[in-house]
Amino acid sequence: MDISEIAIRYAKKNAETASVDARFETRDVLNRPLPENFDVICSSLFLHHLDDGQIVDLLRAMRESGVGLIADSDLIRSRWGYIM
Repeated sequence: MDISEIAIRYAKKNAETASVDARFETRDVLNRPLPENFDVICSSLFLHHLDDGQIVDLLRAMRESGVGLIADSDLIRSRWGYIM
């Protein structure tokens, strides 16, 4: 899921090229509930754009969605994190 239709088109194209069976959806995850019963939710380089309350709300929504695995990769909010 991504709020950007351009990002979704890019992800779909890459999945098709790699013969990966994946579902993609344009969605504002901060203002719409997450769908339920995903196998995996992966968040990459997104959380650092949010304030602490939004992060907590989103992670809670991920947990409550019934997902089997949540994977997050993000920047560390620190001086070195911003420099890197």
